[in-house]
Amino acid sequence: MLYCKNPYISCEINCGGDVFPCCNDWCSSYSFGNVLEQSIEEIWFGEKAQNFRKQFAEKNYPYCQMDKCLYNMEQREDDMLPEVNLPKVLRLVYDRSCNLQCKFCRSQPITTEDDDAEKINEVVKSFLPKMNITGGIIYLCGAGEVFSSRLALDIIKDVATNYENVKFHIITNGVLASEEKFKSLNLENKVRFLEVSVHAMTEKTYNKLIKGGNFKKLRTNIEYMANLLREKKIEKLFMNYTITSENFHEMKDFVIWAKKMDALISFLPLVKNKSLELDVFNELNISNPSHPKYHKFYKVMQDSIFKSDNIVISSEYFNLPKPKNFLKRIFC
Repeated sequence: MLYCKNPYISCEINCGGDVFPCCNDWCSSYSFGNVLEQSIEEIWFGEKAQNFRKQFAEKNYPYCQMDKCLYNMEQREDDMLPEVNLPKVLRLVYDRSCNLQCKFCRSQPITTEDDDAEKINEVVKSFLPKMNITGGIIYLCGAGEVFSSRLALDIIKDVATNYENVKFHIITNGVLASEEKFKSLNLENKVRFLEVSVHAMTEKTYNKLIKGGNFKKLRTNIEYMANLLREKKIEKLFMNYTITSENFHEMKDFVIWAKKMDALISFLPLVKNKSLELDVFNELNISNPSHPKYHKFYKVMQDSIFKSDNIVISSEYFNLPKPKNFLKRIFC
């Protein structure tokens, strides 16, 4: 049977305190509950969570958006699903604060300063002793930038000081993730998985897509991350790249560089979120066959380099509809 481990181990706490087994966009916004109304334990073992898992036991996935999900479901040899224990992974995505303004993410800078976020942070901190017993992982941060989030830094300092068995999975835009920052936070031996979002291979392209960034600092910090991996201070390094009309021509060079860093590679599809204006989305959405650069993108995607084992990329990019007059266009 097909099996996704997230409903059995992963608890995502979103803006406002709603709890999901993974990204709420991928599970039809089916919330297990809210941490401002119930404890994490009550929600995790509650009726709505049980109903979600019951659907899996019946080989039914009504809440899962299979066309969006980036997790690969595992094939189990038997129909025995795992026992439900306390969550092993807490994904904290309730602070959208970020030092950058990416063209495909948000139209203006966002800083989260509200009472709900503070309360959610306190709920998470109260749950840390139990995570320390089970050897849990704190995932920071799929909503904003870890190193510009006061709330995320508060969690990091608490864990680094008090909870030896809790580790981190950090996703960062990389600009503030310097060697000095890691050492000052005692993070070098506290991170299991490290993801850095790159999105370009040249400073020119980077500056088109990322407002407020620093491409030279990013590259320097990635070199440091690669050294952490080689020194076995982190288990895995991922390099992420959102595919757009501004950067698709640098995808191959990105793969070559990421392999030199011994990193796993994730090409992410462009997603229309609430902060992204429709005209900007249409401008960047290179996978649309009506896009004026679609022919060139189609040609790029024929390269076998993207089918490497260490690359995660949606299968839709290998099943693109062939553009009209393709041969004529590429040879003219």
